[in-house]
Amino acid sequence: MAERGGRRQQTWGAPVSWREADALEAARAIAVARGSVQSRADWLLSIAERVLREGADDAALPAGVRQRAERALAALAAERAEVAAHPPRPGRPPEVF
Repeated sequence: MAERGGRRQQTWGAPVSWREADALEAARAIAVARGSVQSRADWLLSIAERVLREGADDAALPAGVRQRAERALAALAAERAEVAAHPPRPGRPPEVF
């Protein structure tokens, strides 16, 4: 799947029941109503980032888990810096032939 600007994106999914999906959408709707981020991906990443920050600082966790959390936080920061340095160029939307 391609993103605007030509970068390829990896996607993943998680099997959830319709009740679980409804609960996630309700939680996201609350976050949006409070002025939070709009997209599902940004919302999930904000939750993940909070958990990663807590995990990186939790001395009760094994060292390998804390290091993985720190690496994931560094990777998120690098991704944001790369996108900021090379923003998507505006242009025509892609056409399907």
